[in-house]
Amino acid sequence: MKIRKAGLLALCLVMALIGASLIGGVASANHNGNQQHKKHKKHKKQKISICHRTGDGSYVLIRVGFPALQAHANHGDKFPTNGTCQQPVEPQPFSSGPVLDFGPNGWGGWSCPLDMRAVGGTHDLADVQSAFIAQPGVTVDGYTYPVFPHYTFNEAAGETGFVVHNDDDQELDRTITVFCVPK
Repeated sequence: MKIRKAGLLALCLVMALIGASLIGGVASANHNGNQQHKKHKKHKKQKISICHRTGDGSYVLIRVGFPALQAHANHGDKFPTNGTCQQPVEPQPFSSGPVLDFGPNGWGGWSCPLDMRAVGGTHDLADVQSAFIAQPGVTVDGYTYPVFPHYTFNEAAGETGFVVHNDDDQELDRTITVFCVPK
């Protein structure tokens, strides 16, 4: 009877070890399988769609890994809009013409049409303290959009423009050009 109990006990112990081994193997297989699955998913998550700027200035949709994202941004690539790449729009110039006089306050500027927004500008002034795009959030030389000494922009309508502060030197017959794109 003791041998039978000992044999039964040994058999139970062997069965327990085999069961534990099998369970461990299955758990290990599932764990490794999940790891590979997670790695595969993680790899997919590390790619993102961007609009890659080509040599002619147009954009093509590509997928890049996150480590390459900063280099692409530095190159001028951008994120897609609704899954597509919008082709660049050539800015349109709007000029004051050679009739703009800068008075003793030294400020002048030119606005985009209300259906457009300013993206840049230029001027033909000799001495400039500051030149900037006038848009919400901009503060220059102590003045905050929409109010500057020469003009108050229509903030409610989204008016933007290019403004120059020419250091109070009263230049006459100057031109300011603002470059605008559709909103």
